[in-house]
Formats: sequence, structure tokens, C-alpha cells
Amino acid sequence: MLDAYLTFAVGGFLVGVVLIPLAIRNVRPLVSPYAKADVERRFIASFVDLWITVALFVTVTHYSTFLATIIAPIYLVIRDGLFGGQSFGKLMVGLVTVRLESGKPVQLAGSLRRNFLFGIPGMNVAALFFEARQIQIDEQGVRLGDRFANTQVVHGKEAIDILKMVADAAQWILRRIRGVSIPERRPRSRRTGSWKIRSRPSLHNKPLKKRRARRNARAS
Repeated sequence: MLDAYLTFAVGGFLVGVVLIPLAIRNVRPLVSPYAKADVERRFIASFVDLWITVALFVTVTHYSTFLATIIAPIYLVIRDGLFGGQSFGKLMVGLVTVRLESGKPVQLAGSLRRNFLFGIPGMNVAALFFEARQIQIDEQGVRLGDRFANTQVVHGKEAIDILKMVADAAQWILRRIRGVSIPERRPRSRRTGSWKIRSRPSLHNKPLKKRRARRNARAS
């Protein structure tokens, strides 16, 4: 069975070497309002995702080599739909894959259309080379998979930003549970751009005449 898989993988590689360049030339390029994401970040994200794929392959190989060749590429295919348009690699470097027609992060179906070439044994090796080249030379970093799925990689929130949001939310919940009052924030001022804190009315905020009148009434 392993020999049959290797034969299929070699055939997939040869077919990919021929068909992928043809598809790049003939599939219509996308028109996008988004700027090109940082290429170095994209390559770092891809390296992290490839490392996870290799780790999955090595782990599952202890049980079944054939099963490992199926499970490992599945991550490459569905990775962009795991965390709202972000794979583990994209989450680490602050990138997100969005749909051009709506601007929303891709889901599993969009990730499947975008990355299906990486799920075909042999062809995924050829796709790795040609897609990396497209990311570099395309003006907006759009590769062949993006054309198939009408998507683009843009800058998004990093993992550290998400952790900060979770920490702030947890701190707010703990304060509410302990009964600590939290000042209410007004909208930002258009002139200063700063936050204004609402405070409870106190005696010192009342007009001076009213305070004098009360004093005179008490004295009389």
C-alpha cells in the first residue's frame, strides 16, 4: 500500500508541475481593496503550520503510516477556518484570511477551497513552491488558492492581543463579582479624543449660592 501511495504522490507532483503554472496564467486575477500583507509574516505563519503538519505526521505514524498520510494534510486544508480565518501560524503573527465579497473571515468551507491543492499527495509539494512564489511577486500577495476561493490574507489580531482581551474581560468579571464599582466611560470627545469618566454628583459640585443659602438657613 505504501508503494501505491508513493506512486500516486509522484504522479501528483508531475501533474502539479504542469497544471499549476497553467492555472496561474489562465485563472482571472482578483481585484481587492486590501493592501498586501507582510510577506515575512506570511512565511513565518506557513513555517509554523508546516511544523504542525510534520508533528502530526510523525505522531500518527506510530499507529499507522497510511493514516498519517491522510490526517496530516487535512490540517493544511482546513487550517484557515480553525480560528475565524486564522491558522495557528497566522494567529501567532497577526494575519487573517478574509472573503473579498464581504470582508469577513473565512470559515472551513472557504479554507477548503483555498487550500485543497495542499491536500493532494505530491501536488501539495509542487503547490508549495508555486504558491510561495506567487505570494512574493503578486502586488497584493494573492496566490492561486485565493483566486479559487476569492480570498486574501490581511493583517489582523495577534495572539497577544487576544490574550490581553481575555485578561481584561476576566478582570472586569472579577471586579463585578467582588462588587467593585467600575466607572462608566463616555464616548470619546471629538476635540480631545480622551475618555471622560462620569462621577456622582457631590456637594462640591453645587453652586456656591445654594450652599450659602443653606448655611444662612441653618444659622437662623
